[in-house]
Amino acid sequence: LFRSIESDAEVVPGLTWSTGLIWQMEQFNLGLLLGKDYASEIGDQWQYHGKLWWSFGIGFVFLQ
Repeated sequence: LFRSIESDAEVVPGLTWSTGLIWQMEQFNLGLLLGKDYASEIGDQWQYHGKLWWSFGIGFVFLQ
């Protein structure tokens, strides 16, 4: 029923920079972010090393 799953995962130090915009509309927040990730040691072996990424965020104020 249960099986062992072996993983080669390890912790690798890295650096991420990001910037973005956040719009506030009464009780809602919308955000758009842009950034890049850099991994030390494995560097170029990591498929996302130095590639640009984007993200969005949605927020709601529950308490005021």
